[in-house]
Amino acid sequence: MILKLVIRTAAVLVAVAIGAAVWFYFQGSAEPTTGVTAPALAATTVAGAEGGARLFGITDESSATFELDEELRGAPTHVTGVSNLVVGQLSLDPADLSAVEVGMILVNARGLTTGTSNRDRAVRGPILDTSVHEFIEFETLSIDGLPGSVAVGETVVFTLSGNLTIRDVTRSVTFDASVTLVAPDRIEGTAVTRVTRSDFELVIPSVAQVANVTDEVLLTLDFVATSA
Repeated sequence: MILKLVIRTAAVLVAVAIGAAVWFYFQGSAEPTTGVTAPALAATTVAGAEGGARLFGITDESSATFELDEELRGAPTHVTGVSNLVVGQLSLDPADLSAVEVGMILVNARGLTTGTSNRDRAVRGPILDTSVHEFIEFETLSIDGLPGSVAVGETVVFTLSGNLTIRDVTRSVTFDASVTLVAPDRIEGTAVTRVTRSDFELVIPSVAQVANVTDEVLLTLDFVATSA
């Protein structure tokens, strides 16, 4: 009787372990939704001969990146995760930057890759739960430090403050941005901020090979936006 109980208990533990492994493997396997468009800004005047605001859309040349450090199999490792699936809109009149608008920016977390398939599954699965929370969102609430105007070829430096939502947690963050008006219909820029995993309640799964994952995470948005 005792032997049968031990065998049954072992079988249950094996089944649980197999189930957990299957869950871990497939939880981060959902494919990114295709055809996602940026949330539209309010009605915007397209610049004409007399000037005015022009609507720009973030293109597929853009990327969102996170960086942190960990120990992988005892070796210090710098981890970089990148998603090239970024959408968003902004509106500006180069002659009057006081009226700049930045719409909701969405980063598809299912597109994140780190160079290691196991880590990718962990990031997209138990850490970010992308099967439910596919998008990381940033809502701009204020823009500070812009000059009055910008000419083609000039770079402006400013800050973007707003709400960053990762998984199901929203926190206030400020990005330091540097943006260049490359041409009347093309903008290139970078926005950077630092957050902590603990602020967003992001827990690293217990894995034997991984230890000492830093709490601080560097977030970078490298973007290109063009206007039709």
